Amino acid sequence: MISKTPLVSIIIPFYKNITYLEECIRHCLELEYSNYEIIVVSNSLLKLHECVKIIVTDKPGQAYKKDIGVAHASGEICAFIDDDAYPSKDWIK
Repeated sequence: MISKTPLVSIIIPFYKNITYLEECIRHCLELEYSNYEIIVVSNSLLKLHECVKIIVTDKPGQAYKKDIGVAHASGEICAFIDDDAYPSKDWIK
């Protein structure tokens, strides 16, 4: 029996430090899990890795940005990470 891994939506509410965000995304792209999407919710349009979905909102606040990310997520599971955090390779597993 083949088990399909569920799609995981990684939601990153972006605050202000683009360097931290880019590092967070780099670590997310190195995860030991193949079925995921990355969603960044920001107050401005950003130019990031081509596989990252950017959602722009005019409302501040981490909780609101998380809710917006969930509304745009395609995954069965939503995983939240702050823009200044770096996940370990097995974070989703």
